[in-house]
Amino acid sequence: EKIKDICISMKAEDYINMPDKIENFIRIEFDPALRKQYETFEKESVLNLFTTEEGTVEISAVNSAALTSKLLQFTNGAVYDEDRNYHEIHNLKLDALEDIIEEANGSPMLVAYSFRHDLERIQKRLKRFNPRLLKTEQDIRDWNEGKIQVLLAHPASMGHGLNLQAGGHMITWFGLNWNLELYMQLTARLYRQGQTHPVIINSIMIS
Repeated sequence: EKIKDICISMKAEDYINMPDKIENFIRIEFDPALRKQYETFEKESVLNLFTTEEGTVEISAVNSAALTSKLLQFTNGAVYDEDRNYHEIHNLKLDALEDIIEEANGSPMLVAYSFRHDLERIQKRLKRFNPRLLKTEQDIRDWNEGKIQVLLAHPASMGHGLNLQAGGHMITWFGLNWNLELYMQLTARLYRQGQTHPVIINSIMIS
């Protein structure tokens, strides 16, 4: 029974010769104005945005859960208002993501996004790389055949058993979330049996 329990608790990397897994934390700093804006929003749960066409746009969080979500959106560069329209605040993470993909020199990149406005802004910024949103079995086949340079995916869509290890070995998290299981499952799409290259995981973070 003890041997059986040990075998059940072992992970694939415990008994298969797996390549290295390298985690890079890319830290970006807010400028003083952005940091003040973020801290005021965090403290008062109200964010005032000023635009030349719309005047003042006020975004408020009704509870702590909503505030947490909107603060995550803020760090990613845009925030939804109550009508689900988003307002851009900065492009710091988009700049970093573009630099990462350029430095990859054509190596395929799996990019994890958190919010719908993340996806739209990433697609617009990376248009020259022809990014593909992971939706169908054909997308999976094309990725594994090396036909996609940038594959965009939401972590919640990257469940157990999805095999993407043949198509690449690099992941970039545009925006992290609070769910460790989702983080581990997305990583396991590339870091799994059959992967022949070190898996590089980039996490873009605001500090």
